[in-house]
Amino acid sequence: MFSLNFNKVLTDKGITSLSLADFITNRGRKISKESIAKYRDGTRTPDPEIITYAAQMAQVDEQVFFGKAKYLKAQNNDEYFEVPVININAGAGSFGYMPD
Repeated sequence: MFSLNFNKVLTDKGITSLSLADFITNRGRKISKESIAKYRDGTRTPDPEIITYAAQMAQVDEQVFFGKAKYLKAQNNDEYFEVPVININAGAGSFGYMPD
């Protein structure tokens, strides 16, 4: 699941394995385009630092890669919008839920 989301986001954003490798390397973490390609095809899973850098370059929340947040491509331009998935369970104090 991770690799499918990872590859889709990078492809949609026009981010190549080489450009992501350069982006990460320029931030002090040496990585090859071959390693990025393995993350994209699912033969390897990146560590959290690589995921963070990839999310920064793609300008998405890291959770998008795990399918826990979504982004939508705008129809009239190339901008993307993040739509977080929020699951909330709320209480009303110690009495719980009381219908009207």
